[in-house]
Amino acid sequence: MYVRYYLGCFPLDSRILNFFQTTEDEYAVIFTSGATGAIKLVGEYFDYGDDGAFCYLNDNHTSVLGIREYAARRGAAVECVDEKSLVGMTRATL
Repeated sequence: MYVRYYLGCFPLDSRILNFFQTTEDEYAVIFTSGATGAIKLVGEYFDYGDDGAFCYLNDNHTSVLGIREYAARRGAAVECVDEKSLVGMTRATL
């Protein structure tokens, strides 16, 4: 179900897209109940591709840990990393 929110007479999602100088042709604005809901949506629908990877920090929002299962089911490499190891990281180094 699609619900459009309005601020005054202007759709709120359009105002947000205008703020970021983009359009509905390029992006969609999705409102969630909070960080956990947003992270769950990303985990469920992200396209990791054929050689994708999901790397997460030791210290993160607990909801991020749930994405590991979604990523693994879609064939992505899953790895816990620390902040220092992120410097200069590429797909080839995973």
